[in-house]
Amino acid sequence: MSASFRAATFNTTNSATIPLTKPTGTVAGDLMLIATGLHYGAAYLDTPASWTLQDDVTAPNSAHQQLFSLIAGSSEPSSVTLGVHGGSGDTPVGVRATFTGVNATTPIPAGSIAHAVGGATQSTFTPASISGVVAGDIAAISLFQLASSTAPTVGGNWTIAGTQFSVDGGIRETLFINTVDTGTVAGPVITLGLSTASVAATSFRIAAAAGGSAFKSSFAANANSIL
Repeated sequence: MSASFRAATFNTTNSATIPLTKPTGTVAGDLMLIATGLHYGAAYLDTPASWTLQDDVTAPNSAHQQLFSLIAGSSEPSSVTLGVHGGSGDTPVGVRATFTGVNATTPIPAGSIAHAVGGATQSTFTPASISGVVAGDIAAISLFQLASSTAPTVGGNWTIAGTQFSVDGGIRETLFINTVDTGTVAGPVITLGLSTASVAATSFRIAAAAGGSAFKSSFAANANSIL
C-alpha cells in the first residue's frame, strides 16, 4: 500500500489559540499531523491530549515551530484546539493534515528528523534533503512564514495542498506535497512571499503501511521575525 495525502484544514480564528478542524474523510488508522508556528519568543503550544510532540525548534528572531502527530482512532473529535503558554505576541497559525496508508505502529521512525535554520534576510529557502524515498512515497513540506500575505511558490514536482494566512498575526502556514520523486529527494528552492529574516526547517520520514512505501516530510518555518 502506498501512503497518500487525504486532506488538510487550517486555523481561521485570530486569537491566542489554534482551533483546527479534523480533515474531511479522516478514518481510523490515518496519520494526522499538526504543524504550528509562533512569534512568541519563549512561548510554546500545548501538546493536545493523546498527540505526540515530534519536533520543537527555535529559529532566529523569536521564531518557534512545533510538529505533532496522532494515529486516528475510531471516534476522533471534530476539532482540536491548542493553547499558547510562556509568552505573548502575534497570533499563532497552524495546519492539520491527514495521510492514509501509513505504518500505524511507527509512522515517524526514530532518528529521522533533521533541522535547517537561517537568520539572514532572504527571499528563498531550501529545506534539508530527504533520503530513502521509494515509489509510492509522499514527500511533504509544511512551511511557516511571518509577514507574508503573498503565498510562497515552489517548482519541480511539488504542489501546494493548502495555505492559510492570518491577518491579525501577519503569518502564513502552507502545505506542499510531492508524490513523484524518489531516492534522495533534495529540498526544493521555495520562493518566499517576501524577504524573510528568519527561517527554520525540519525534515523527517513517515513510514507507510507494511508492503508499501514511506512518507517523507519536510517541515519548514519562515518569518520576517518568523515563528
